[in-house]
Amino acid sequence: MLARDDHIELRKKAGEHLCDATERFCNEMLVRHLWAKGDSRAVLSDYNDENPRQLEPKVEPLLTADPSHPGKLRMIGS
Repeated sequence: MLARDDHIELRKKAGEHLCDATERFCNEMLVRHLWAKGDSRAVLSDYNDENPRQLEPKVEPLLTADPSHPGKLRMIGS
């Protein structure tokens, strides 16, 4: 809803929310993957210094449920 608003500040806020959500999603995917591999020391804060563009290449190989998922993640970054 914010992304379709005519007001520039609201659209900017929508982009910030999408970026935050993408970063959180990527962090969660990476940590859960490490936990599944037996690394119980992995935590979300391990990836705090990385932005979604840095995280996407690490997460893409983990998106195996649907062939379109990696492309959808890439579209968020662009």
